[in-house]
Amino acid sequence: MSTAAKAAVVALFGPPGSGKGTQAERIVEEFGTTHLAPGNMLRDEIKRGTDLGKAAESIMKAGKLVTDDVINPMVTRRIGEELKAGRAVLLDGYPRTIPQLEYMEQYLASIGAQVSVVFRLEIAIEALLSRLLGRLTCPKCGAIYHEKTKPPVKPGVCDACGAGLVKRQDDNEQSVRQRMDAYRQQTQPILDRFEAEGKAVLVEADRDPVTVYADISRRLRQ
Repeated sequence: MSTAAKAAVVALFGPPGSGKGTQAERIVEEFGTTHLAPGNMLRDEIKRGTDLGKAAESIMKAGKLVTDDVINPMVTRRIGEELKAGRAVLLDGYPRTIPQLEYMEQYLASIGAQVSVVFRLEIAIEALLSRLLGRLTCPKCGAIYHEKTKPPVKPGVCDACGAGLVKRQDDNEQSVRQRMDAYRQQTQPILDRFEAEGKAVLVEADRDPVTVYADISRRLRQ
């Protein structure tokens, strides 16, 4: 068995506001997995001025979405590096489409690896609205707060860096419903594939984050 095959590939799916970020942090902290999110990876490539970063920045400045011919090699390259080093990988926000899934699966097969488990965070639209309509974000460091459930110590100011907190323009009811619909349309075919393979685990995400994570952690230990 190759080194790559000994390390796990775990994927985390959930609509915006389902708590993916919180759960990803906990998984990384407990299990030492490498968290791979395309958005973060693109920002890092751009910051480092790599060829891939320059290509992505050019596309983004033109107001276009970064295409699969940029995303796929970037993500799979990192997956391969981590697995070959014996480190498990947590995918967040990838794959988003069937073509991305097929590209990734072909790559994993080429190095003797495969996706081990997929966590599907499910949350009712009413709970999602409650979370997102009260969300506050730090534009400087990315920290996230909530007006009711996780307020900053000083109203309107980030505890971590002192920057002023803002509300995202798309954190309104109409936008949230549209994003939920888009997420379901986009990811359902992918989740159907994983469910058919017996790899998808449904997690009710409208509970306390600690309780949600207990379910995830229990399954990962298995």
